[in-house]
Amino acid sequence: LLFQAEGDNSQVSVDDLLAILPSDPSFEQSQRKAARLLYEQWLTVDEEELRELGNKYVSVAVALVREDQSQKDSKQSIQRSAVRALRLLEVSLHKKIKRVVAAKVAFKALSDLETDGLYSLDTFHLEIKYRAILYSLYSQDYAQATSSLFSMLVDFPTNSWTQTSAQSFWQLWTNEQFTLSLREQFVLGRHLISGHSDAEIASPKLLSIALLVANAGLKLQLNQTDNEANEIVLLIRTLHSFHPRVERVLLLAARIESELGESIRAATHWKNIAAASTVASSTWLEAKYNLSLALSKTNKQHALDVLDQHFALYPEYGVEPYGSLLKTLHDALRAEQ
Repeated sequence: LLFQAEGDNSQVSVDDLLAILPSDPSFEQSQRKAARLLYEQWLTVDEEELRELGNKYVSVAVALVREDQSQKDSKQSIQRSAVRALRLLEVSLHKKIKRVVAAKVAFKALSDLETDGLYSLDTFHLEIKYRAILYSLYSQDYAQATSSLFSMLVDFPTNSWTQTSAQSFWQLWTNEQFTLSLREQFVLGRHLISGHSDAEIASPKLLSIALLVANAGLKLQLNQTDNEANEIVLLIRTLHSFHPRVERVLLLAARIESELGESIRAATHWKNIAAASTVASSTWLEAKYNLSLALSKTNKQHALDVLDQHFALYPEYGVEPYGSLLKTLHDALRAEQ
């Protein structure tokens, strides 16, 4: 579009075009052609060249977007202005560029076009919303970014721009660690893994997200009759089937089975965790306590034998909070003898 509107296809380098001085009558036309060529290169450039080329494009395009504001005398010039502003948003808010001042210029240009009734941006509504989320994140306005994203998740859950927004938001959250509630972590993570097969969810690409979803769901203490709770149980059991020896997965599996009252399954998991953990560590003590607790519901004598052996080796039972928990359980089982 910009190429058709701005000139012929004569072979000239970007550097030659940018070398033309502002006093030259062809300066503006040269800047426009340079911007078009830079954007075309941006679309195909190697990863290592993105930053340099992107910044060069933004520096040229931001001035042109401002200039476009005064050139709205034809349908072609209005359309050109809208396209250039959208392109400026795309490049300036790329994760390797992050030029928020330039992005603000583009947002204003688009807003003015729509406010003045000159150009409808309905087709680009969700794309612009995605760029606005990035702008808020880069500006550290995390509350606004979160609000905008979750409205997209509710209103347009299957749209590709919603998926892109969710992925970008999640990546920045895991890097920046700004505050997200457990509920927000659960909802966003669940959205990101939804629609994927069990094998894909358990793959390295999605495993870290799935673990955070499972952990958040477990901490939320969802009602066991809720669909969400059933999803968490299924998710954790699925992850365990693929990663039966990964400690983080084992811990989640053991905790969920304990909450569900599945004493035999829970005992098996806690026993495996204890065997794989460093003796006397917090994880080992947690496993010892929960193993004994699970056994106490199916075989009290076995549970007592485990605790007697533990007491013989560790008369202080261990560090808190599990030391006190182990002692209390041991005393209770002894009292029942």
